Amino acid sequence: YGNGVNVLSDNEVLVVIGQVGSAKLTLTTDNDITTATIAKFTDVGGRALRYSSAFYGSFMFDPDGKHVIGGSSTAYKMKLPAAYDIFSNYATNRRLPNQTAEASTINADETKAYQYESSTGLITEITLGTLPFPHVNAANTASTFTATAHETTPTDILFNGDGSKLFVVGNGTDSIYSYPVPTAFDISTATTAGYTSYAFTEDTDVQSAFFNGDGTKMY
Repeated sequence: YGNGVNVLSDNEVLVVIGQVGSAKLTLTTDNDITTATIAKFTDVGGRALRYSSAFYGSFMFDPDGKHVIGGSSTAYKMKLPAAYDIFSNYATNRRLPNQTAEASTINADETKAYQYESSTGLITEITLGTLPFPHVNAANTASTFTATAHETTPTDILFNGDGSKLFVVGNGTDSIYSYPVPTAFDISTATTAGYTSYAFTEDTDVQSAFFNGDGTKMY
């Protein structure tokens, strides 16, 4: 089953497949997943390439593919030796404070990170250190949001582009829930009032989700 997905471009989607390796989907029509063809990443001997454990859970790439952000509890921002190369562990790996977190995401200017932990059911906001990456001196703040208000088993968290909505994805209800965030990216202002949801009838074990650049499509 897939542990994470991320877009490389309008017509390429990278899929991290937990137990059988990793693959890339190439779309004949931009942003149309129904036109996808799949190619697994393999070594010269034809064996499936296993991704670094840092990428278990939600993650995203910088536009040039040379940095990856996220992972579950392990990586915050990591410099890759080559664009989209996620098949090794690297010494530049930087950890976030909550080592048992299942999912993480960031705000738009990369000054704050957010981690979800199933042991507490909370999303915790984290203040990051000074630029440039990798961030150091990351520390939890007092700002939290209960992610299990509607989804019993969250597996991914993400914001929309302007930080006005927080999305919680999970395989307990196989749904995605959208919560208003009145103050952009301020998790303490997130509220369950006026939430909306979408049930993934296409899948019964949802692990992750992401949007295209303008937010008009979800994968």
